[in-house]
Amino acid sequence: MTDTKTKNRYEEQFQKLKAYSEEEHKNNQHKIKVGIWVNIFLPLFFLILSFINTDSKIVFLIFWIISLFAIAFYLMTVEYQDYSLQERMREFGVTDEEDSDFLFGHAVSTVTDKVIDKASVIDEKITETKRTISSTITKVLGNDGKKEDNDQ
Repeated sequence: MTDTKTKNRYEEQFQKLKAYSEEEHKNNQHKIKVGIWVNIFLPLFFLILSFINTDSKIVFLIFWIISLFAIAFYLMTVEYQDYSLQERMREFGVTDEEDSDFLFGHAVSTVTDKVIDKASVIDEKITETKRTISSTITKVLGNDGKKEDNDQ
């Protein structure tokens, strides 16, 4: 009886841990969306202020540059936190390799796979074109050599 209670308690803790990781991942996705919007509009705001205000343009341009760096740091921090969370959940056995959905990492790996596939297709086309050119050159040179033999 105690084994069943213990098993149920561990199963409940496991489900809570899984729900927590999924909730944090959703929160991180929301933070990234907000960060991207802030990355668009805050520097734009400072840039517009620098053009409107004729007295201290340099101050607003400095704010513009600082805001770009701050937002980039914020986005990298959120992505790293999400990556660390996903790695810990995988380490604890909560998620599998296929289940993990990184904010940007999965998309980058899929793009990398697609690029590698396209590169191999291009390589095959180049090899085929080289063979075609080589056979055409051989035919042309072979035919020219035979014509010269017949002319003599």
